[in-house]
Amino acid sequence: MVSHRRMIAALILGAGVGIVANLAAGGAPWLDAVIRNFAQPLGQLFIRLLFMLVIPLLFSALVLGVADLELRHLGRLGARMLGYTVVVSGISVLIGVALVNLLGPGRGLPAAVRELSHGTGIKPAALPAGEGLSAVLLALVPDNPVKAAATGDLIGLIVFAILFGIALSAAESDASRRLREMLQGLYDVSMKLVEGVLKLAPYGVAALLFVMTARIGPAVIRPIAAYVGVVIIGMDRLLDMCRTTVNVTGDLAAAVYVARGEPAGTPPRALA
Repeated sequence: MVSHRRMIAALILGAGVGIVANLAAGGAPWLDAVIRNFAQPLGQLFIRLLFMLVIPLLFSALVLGVADLELRHLGRLGARMLGYTVVVSGISVLIGVALVNLLGPGRGLPAAVRELSHGTGIKPAALPAGEGLSAVLLALVPDNPVKAAATGDLIGLIVFAILFGIALSAAESDASRRLREMLQGLYDVSMKLVEGVLKLAPYGVAALLFVMTARIGPAVIRPIAAYVGVVIIGMDRLLDMCRTTVNVTGDLAAAVYVARGEPAGTPPRALA
């Protein structure tokens, strides 16, 4: 994995060189040529490499994870995971909204940055056709899983992968076992590719920051710093909450286990 020091050095180097280039030669033809022909393609290449690996990694991981579960435990585990996802997602949304309103990472964003964001090629997810719960449920199931993967419909792809994993777990044949081995190979290769792409992360991040700071100048630092602050503080609060939940759950489980092992009528022992 990429060292944190290398990532921090890439952030500082990319932003610093970009600011110096903007102050020294902002708008110069040679600087525009460097950005257009070298820095911007390098940053976009890194982003494309990451997006390229999302579909094979997500599909293979989900199918293998579901296929390894016992079908009789799948319903109970799915209900628990759904409840956990709803609760944690709700808390995450509350933390994110509170931090965004407090720090305001988008306030004072230069118009040039907004123009740059329009050229990223990232499109918002399509809204479900129709209204009501039925339309939402229908939108979860893709009519063509290949089309869902091609258009970035990750929810539809996830639903298909879960159903595929359930069917793969129920199918007991030599062909299904070979298919599972093939998916395991796809997952292993995808993870190896991710490791290789992450080694390029310092160069890609430095190039992306250089493009923004060289075109806009120091004015872009404040929104970027506010955004990074929102992400770091939000993740720290969420991870702290998860750690507390795990610790409390572990203590309760240990207490129940010890209580079940004690003979009836045994007086409670004093803590050391």
